[in-house]
Amino acid sequence: MSGPKKSSWEIRQEIIERRKQEKAIKRANQIAEINNKISDIKSEIDYLAKQHPELIKNIQAKVNEWISEIRNNLNGDLRECFRGIKGVENYIRNQKSVLKDKQKVLDAKKLIEAKKKMLVESLESVKDEYKDILNDAIIQRVEVFKKSILANPDNLNTQKQIADFKKQLFKMQEEYLEKKANTQYVAETFANILHSNVKSNGDNLEIKGSVEGVPITVKLNLKNNNIDMDTPVNGSCKQAIETMQKQLNNSNIDLGEIRVVNSGEVLNRKTNKQSQQRIKQ
Repeated sequence: MSGPKKSSWEIRQEIIERRKQEKAIKRANQIAEINNKISDIKSEIDYLAKQHPELIKNIQAKVNEWISEIRNNLNGDLRECFRGIKGVENYIRNQKSVLKDKQKVLDAKKLIEAKKKMLVESLESVKDEYKDILNDAIIQRVEVFKKSILANPDNLNTQKQIADFKKQLFKMQEEYLEKKANTQYVAETFANILHSNVKSNGDNLEIKGSVEGVPITVKLNLKNNNIDMDTPVNGSCKQAIETMQKQLNNSNIDLGEIRVVNSGEVLNRKTNKQSQQRIKQ
């Protein structure tokens, strides 16, 4: 019985089935691991999207495309899937650093734009806050400052000029309001003397009435001390004017020199010349 011999072997079916089951279990575990890693990747992307909402779009698109390729390979060689997972993880790891740098640049730009907006809105508010004294010169300065801010919001010289400009406007506004209150007081005093009411038309105030039967119209302006008075041309107003002066004086109002427009005559002449008032006669 010595010498070469030949035979064959055969593995029993239960061993083959057991190996298939073990292989299926191993593959199922690997697929579960891949899906868990995909879930972790998506959570990471969602987190980055919250941190960098304006920068994440392209990264999200690339990662989603990569994940789709990995899932398409789940029925094939799982080693390709694991290589894909590793590639996505490395990509995200690298992009985190890139995103931080880009976010710094973006935040700096946004800060500049926010600063521009704040300063421009502050300048625009001048038109409402100081509408009583608003004029073309003020509007032009606002526009010049706006251009300077949009060009360089960090220019300290421009910021100082704007601050000084606003202080000047505040002072002008206070002076205007004081003048307005004083003029209103004078107008109401005239109304009492003339037994009439004050009619307003913008910055102009008008009182029509009479003193001792003499019709008189008084016109005032909220921005100055000037007084225009319309009286009869027959010379009957002298006594009425004197009466009116006395009542004004009793109300602590000094009437300045009165210039008769037609004749040039000056009534109530003062040693120290005050603002001119005119009487049409």
